[in-house]
Amino acid sequence: MELIDVPTSNALVNENKENEWVPNLDLQDVKKRPNLAKELEPHFIQTDHSTVRSAKFKRELRNCLAPYREILVELEKKKLQSKTNVKMNQVRKTFCLLKEGELGDSYPTARMSVEKKIT
Repeated sequence: MELIDVPTSNALVNENKENEWVPNLDLQDVKKRPNLAKELEPHFIQTDHSTVRSAKFKRELRNCLAPYREILVELEKKKLQSKTNVKMNQVRKTFCLLKEGELGDSYPTARMSVEKKIT
């Protein structure tokens, strides 16, 4: 058994109950892949006179892209969650300042902005 040194910047992705190391992928890069495949697909399908072969190509191309669609969904979820966490941290910080009375004269204004953010 040979051990492979894998950089710690890689993400562990569970695919078909097997652990697979995948380099951290950028959201924009992952978004480009299906678009490139859409551009490539017609070149094979339109120029191939065999409908069976072109249908097989189209089906297999979609199967090959499926893991990237899943990665894209996960990356978009993480991005949304990250934005939500930042907003929640801002609300918590404002709330703590209100609670401790550190905002002084701006208390009513800050209180209203916190209430707007929460509701």
